[in-house]
Amino acid sequence: MRKFIQTGYIFNLAILFAALFGAANIYAQNPTPTPSPKNTDSHKDHKMDMPTPTPAPKPDKTEMKMNMPMPTPTPKKMDMDSDMKMDDEKPSPTPTPVPPLEDYPFPLPPPGKDFPKPIEDSKNHSFVLFELLEYQAAANSKNSLNWDMIGWYGGDYNRLWFRSEGAIEEASTSSGDVEFQALYGRLIAPFYDFQVGLRYDQEWAGSERISRFHAVVGLTGLVPYEYEVEPLMFVSNKGDVSFRFTGVKDIFINQRTIFEGRFETNIAVQEVPKFGVGSGLNDMTFGIRIRREIRREFAPYIGVSYKRLFGGTADFARFDGGRADRVSLVAGVRMWF
Repeated sequence: MRKFIQTGYIFNLAILFAALFGAANIYAQNPTPTPSPKNTDSHKDHKMDMPTPTPAPKPDKTEMKMNMPMPTPTPKKMDMDSDMKMDDEKPSPTPTPVPPLEDYPFPLPPPGKDFPKPIEDSKNHSFVLFELLEYQAAANSKNSLNWDMIGWYGGDYNRLWFRSEGAIEEASTSSGDVEFQALYGRLIAPFYDFQVGLRYDQEWAGSERISRFHAVVGLTGLVPYEYEVEPLMFVSNKGDVSFRFTGVKDIFINQRTIFEGRFETNIAVQEVPKFGVGSGLNDMTFGIRIRREIRREFAPYIGVSYKRLFGGTADFARFDGGRADRVSLVAGVRMWF
């Protein structure tokens, strides 16, 4: 029993020393003295013997201030007067000196005139295309040399156009026909020109030759490697009216080999027996050709052409000993420059 009392006494002394050590630490952090309780009775003395809980340390105010984010100061608005004063105080830029007129490397327009446009589109160019230049070997008619050529000279909007087409037959007494056109063309849409001008025809059989003139009004649409369309109207010097339509379509087999389909027809309002022309539908010509472009400007070709006459035109051909239809194997060259 005495050992138990001694052991409890030692335990109480250890608790007392721990409480005193904790109080010393608290006093070191907060020097404000705390009044000690008075011993009034034995119950209070017993309470004083109990260990006093250690209060949690208070956070330091200086550390809290250092950890808090500093507010971003808002920029102050400046008055308009102060801005204007600052602008007035800025130095004005030094103007670039203008060189004298004789130092310019290009001619200047005369005074009062505007400078030329940045894109020069008034330069003249030329173009000539032999759409057909071929030999036709007919199975049921005379062989012939045929051509169809078109060209122009001028700018992008105004051009002088010229055309020529015809055929020369092989025979003991040569015969054939040729046509020339001279036209003024005005660009009305991309690749489309409105045309007006004159046409001259000549036909011969041996020593006999006949000719006539026409006024021409029409349209030409020439889209390279796509299609060509030529609707034309003719009025002869005798007042005879006729129409012609030509259409050509290119289909690419590869970059150098091209399949071409061609169609042409003529229609006359009046009958002209002297030139073997009947009223109504005169003829229709269909052709297919395959060409190989050795160069873009030079392309040999082969193909087949079929021509059929109708109505009074067919009757005039039979009367002269000819046929109303013609099938030909063709070989030629298409070239432009």
